[in-house]
Amino acid sequence: MKERFNPAYGFEDFKHDFKDWYFDYIYREQCIGAVISRNGFIHIGILPEYRKRWASKNEITHLIKRAMKDGKARTTIFRDDNFRKDFAERIGFKMIDDNEIQTYEVDYENIWK
Repeated sequence: MKERFNPAYGFEDFKHDFKDWYFDYIYREQCIGAVISRNGFIHIGILPEYRKRWASKNEITHLIKRAMKDGKARTTIFRDDNFRKDFAERIGFKMIDDNEIQTYEVDYENIWK
């Protein structure tokens, strides 16, 4: 997999770039990830050791519905990131833009379908 991010990009850069986003932190024994959203876009980041077991369908549905704008949620995924694409498609997201960074969308009625 090719390098996607500038190694000089640090936490302060991240805080600046996402200062207007809403963060839902996911806690178990510790913080294991976050769901960030803004204007209908949603991104989920979970520590690898908690993947596939961090939340129930109801919890995921709640987080996606909260992120929706006009009844839809979108996310972007790198073309070669099959793990995240499979996860998004299981939830009901469909690809709407096929570039190096693909855009996926789900509407209220099609979550988990």
